[in-house]
Amino acid sequence: MLAHVAEHGLAETPAKWTHPANKEQGIDEFIKGDLRLMFFKGNGRQIVVCTVGGMKKGQKADKQLVSQSAKLKDAYEAAGTNIEVITDEDA
Repeated sequence: MLAHVAEHGLAETPAKWTHPANKEQGIDEFIKGDLRLMFFKGNGRQIVVCTVGGMKKGQKADKQLVSQSAKLKDAYEAAGTNIEVITDEDA
């Protein structure tokens, strides 16, 4: 799944693989069975930054995982995201 996203981007990812976990905070989740991997879009929405993972506990996104992800997103943004994205074409 992650290899597919890395190669093709989120736009080419099947909708059933991702879901917004918290729209207000910009936290999404990858879904595989009962596994959840929280992420947000960084560097001008050009990259996926995976944060924390866990098992599905109920119908709604796990509030603790969302909270941890939001804190990591805040730290990422506060650190400054002057990241140079290098693609295969640039190498």
